[in-house]
Amino acid sequence: MLSDGHVKQSVLRLALSSRVDLDECARNISKCGSDQTCSNFYGGYSCQCPAGHRLGTDNTCVDIDECAYSNTCSILSTCVNTPGSYHCVCSPGFRNAPSNDKVCVDVDECSEDAACEHGCVNTWGGYRCTCGRGYELGKDNSTCVDIDECALAASSRRGRLCVGTCVNTAGTYRCQCPPGYRESDDGRSCIDIDECESGEATCARPGPGEVCQNTRGSYHCHTIQCPDGYRLDGKHTCKRIAEYCPVRDNSCLRRPSAYSYNFITFVSNIYLPSGSVDLFTVHGPSLAEAQLDFELGLVGVQAAPGVQPARLSCFDMRPTARQCTISLLCSLAGPQVAELELTMSVYQRDQYIGNMVARIIVIVSEYNY
Repeated sequence: MLSDGHVKQSVLRLALSSRVDLDECARNISKCGSDQTCSNFYGGYSCQCPAGHRLGTDNTCVDIDECAYSNTCSILSTCVNTPGSYHCVCSPGFRNAPSNDKVCVDVDECSEDAACEHGCVNTWGGYRCTCGRGYELGKDNSTCVDIDECALAASSRRGRLCVGTCVNTAGTYRCQCPPGYRESDDGRSCIDIDECESGEATCARPGPGEVCQNTRGSYHCHTIQCPDGYRLDGKHTCKRIAEYCPVRDNSCLRRPSAYSYNFITFVSNIYLPSGSVDLFTVHGPSLAEAQLDFELGLVGVQAAPGVQPARLSCFDMRPTARQCTISLLCSLAGPQVAELELTMSVYQRDQYIGNMVARIIVIVSEYNY
């Protein structure tokens, strides 16, 4: 026989089991919002928010900011929250991996659309353009600009690239020699052409008194005309026909026994290492107790327009007991031709016995090489 307690529990279970659940979702009487999903359960229901949302305190759905709550994107990207979701924006130079849009991979711009004119080097997250030899990157970092090697060398301490003229060309340069020179095998030096030897000189036909003197880059034609009473003896010397003078014929004695013609050439603006350079030395006769007296004069100068002509003060005379040396004191510009006259008077036991004249033709070429 059942007790009263057992009867009551049995009655309660029977009463509960006989109750029918009310499906609020199906009857559309739930309080779920339009953006929520109603889920019925026995004795009630629940409102569920769409993915990427959560239920707020006022039972409305609030977007979940995934970017603020978790490190969902790669360090190479920026997390951008969107309603109900998010996406990862890769940094410049990267893009989303095909298999995982949350991962960023490097973009090889060189194999795609890099706007490099010459060469391209891919780097992590970018690229850089390179230029061929003789070019440098322009301001846009993509096009290549020719380097003017000639101007660059002239403005630096390296000095000139060419002995002659430096001509800039696309990507490189070339050396050009002026007329009168030919290019050397090294491509930068200039070698003088001996026009007198090659026959290119337009001097008078070779003969007595006709001199073709080669100079750096050119040549000089000179005709030796002996004064009256002299004859050409040898290549560059005029000797007095009357070898001996009558007694007490001072006029004859004062006439030089010989005129010698001497040609000296050097480049424009020649370097004077010690402030001077010796040009010419004349030796006196081998006479016992002979005394020598020297006098230097400037006969004339022919200088190109704009070129400072040589002065007598540019030449120094260093006489000794047996000889005299003429030296250059100024670095002369060319082209120009200066003619000096060195007179050597000879005395023996203080008695005048004659003199000789050396004509020194100094030829300065146009270029400094």
